[in-house]
Amino acid sequence: APVIHVANGLFPDQIKVNPPSKISPHALAFMGTVGPENGPDVAIEALALVRRIYPDATLHIIGGNQNSFAWLLPIIQRLGLQKAVRHYGFIPRVTDMAKILRTCAIGLAPYRAMTGSPRYYGDAGKIRAYCASGLPVISSQVPPLGREVAQYGAAIVVSDDPKHFAHSIVQLIADTKMYNSLRSHAIAFAKKNTWENQFAHAFTLMLTL
Repeated sequence: APVIHVANGLFPDQIKVNPPSKISPHALAFMGTVGPENGPDVAIEALALVRRIYPDATLHIIGGNQNSFAWLLPIIQRLGLQKAVRHYGFIPRVTDMAKILRTCAIGLAPYRAMTGSPRYYGDAGKIRAYCASGLPVISSQVPPLGREVAQYGAAIVVSDDPKHFAHSIVQLIADTKMYNSLRSHAIAFAKKNTWENQFAHAFTLMLTL
């Protein structure tokens, strides 16, 4: 039978961006569940490397609860990042989540290349949320959406190595022209990524079958 792919969409009140004056230039965002397959430890270890160059860099983690986050605490303590990592836990309302994301500068999607991981074929909702808030994205090679958004000009795709993530973060912070280009493409991608557009496209395809 024919298959129509209907990707995740965004609500209009998610698609808002802050002016540069209201963005913390060295603030990184990680949104989503905090299991090993999603690579929050990669983001934390990358932060430690970035802080060698930008000591005020911070990481804002949205998702998970105290129990699911517990495995990351020893890593944070080992790297001395207790004051640099903020964990917000699970935030039910997407509008509240978006308000936090809009204050950050870069969105991280460090999915681990793990055998059997569903992230190889699942839709990376965090990447859509980052774009909706005007964040350039740094993604691992795992999620298909990371590669799609990179082709759109809104993301950088690297391996799931913290060193590679740190290198790209530093590069983006230092290169204003590159940063602004990725940001503008992220915003353009998000504007087209509403639920209304996704379903309208699917229904149009259904009429052609």
